[in-house]
Amino acid sequence: HGIYREVTMVLTGKNYLKNLFVQTKEKSGHLHTVSLSVDIVCSNPQDFNLQITLRKADEIIAQFSRNIIDAMNFFEFDVENPRLWDLDDPQLYEIELKLIKNEVEADVISDTFGFRTFEFTKNGFFLNGVKRILIGLNRHQSYPYMGYAAVESLQRKDAEILKNILHVNIARTSHYPQSKHFIKACDELG
Repeated sequence: HGIYREVTMVLTGKNYLKNLFVQTKEKSGHLHTVSLSVDIVCSNPQDFNLQITLRKADEIIAQFSRNIIDAMNFFEFDVENPRLWDLDDPQLYEIELKLIKNEVEADVISDTFGFRTFEFTKNGFFLNGVKRILIGLNRHQSYPYMGYAAVESLQRKDAEILKNILHVNIARTSHYPQSKHFIKACDELG
């Protein structure tokens, strides 16, 4: 037992953002909704606004500000014709949220995500409306001579081996939380 992954100490001011959760939903054939949930910790929420920026590579896709009322933490907006994330073309977008008071940035939080739809039916698995054959395995994150204490580079290397050498397109993770580095690498690699 004990700590077997890196530990991060996050120092914040009195006003900060945490726990960003992003979800996408297809609204119509060309329109997708982005839903954001974020915990906003601030003493007087009405004194702050939240600047939201969506990027694809270096291109700004959407940017707007929202007033914060009583630490409101749920926001939605639509995106037209996003590039869909696919196993063979893992398109990722970056979302950035800035907590601002009097034009001064108090905190910033960001994450990456992909637009995609998926469905399991009696006819198979469908990704973005296209039937896909799933080829995969069950993954445990233990390594010879180090157990579960694998560093970020090794977690990423494992995802690269699964994708590029074993040619799997799905990995069943075990009953414990996997390394965020492995999950992020899978999202980036498809």
